[in-house]
Amino acid sequence: MYDGRPPIRLQMPACMICLSRTGKNHPAKKTILFSRSEPAKLGDIYAIQQSVHTPIKYALCGYLKSAGKWSVGTTLSSIHTSLAVRSAKRRRKASKPADSDANLVPPSSHYSARPQSLSGKDRPCIIATMPSVETEDVMGIFVMATYDDTPLQEMPAIYRHFSLAVYPNEEPSHVHTMPEWHGKGIQWVIAVRYTVPRESTSTGNISRWCNEWYQGTGNKQRVQRSHHRFETTTLSYLRRTAEEKMEQWQEMCRRDPELATRMADACEVISI
Repeated sequence: MYDGRPPIRLQMPACMICLSRTGKNHPAKKTILFSRSEPAKLGDIYAIQQSVHTPIKYALCGYLKSAGKWSVGTTLSSIHTSLAVRSAKRRRKASKPADSDANLVPPSSHYSARPQSLSGKDRPCIIATMPSVETEDVMGIFVMATYDDTPLQEMPAIYRHFSLAVYPNEEPSHVHTMPEWHGKGIQWVIAVRYTVPRESTSTGNISRWCNEWYQGTGNKQRVQRSHHRFETTTLSYLRRTAEEKMEQWQEMCRRDPELATRMADACEVISI
């Protein structure tokens, strides 16, 4: 049974980017503004209206998928209710041989949030996959979040498990944007990939995420602005990390059939 200890952290070598940043090796470029006419590319960060609950919802809904009860409109409340019912049935049948495949989470590292996602606000979202011939109307994303500056250790365990720090959040495992992230809070990537409609980046009120901050003092103070993106190697690392974290989550669910129920319950009481 999952004992509430901190989630497994992926082991990774010392960050070569951080190690290289001594003296003259520190990159000079601090900001970059992409042209409005430049099309979206893999790794670009766009402002898309999403909830931080959405990727967690799809990590939790694996049980419902395996039971054939999942639908696109599923909410955290319905997930919690369904998991609670399944948990009660499991306890009643505890004395009977269990179907070893009944509680397995489907072996998929991403899910579809189309056409309905949980409501949310504009958040920085990383474009992880572009529309293809087979999926011409959807693209894959990773959501970024600050959790309203709530310390990660105070978040439900499932959030802690799937969160990956964005530098200058100097967790042992972290990723770097180009240029470096300069947001208003400690930033995380929720390492669960899912899809959203393609038009999310083509409508008039959706654009690249732009951070703004003041630099300098007194009459020399100026507003700085920058777009950001993840370079190819970083995006590849993020994808691998998401897959590994999903595999770990599935293994925890196999070992503790009540874990998803407890996590759904914990997510119901937070407001971020």
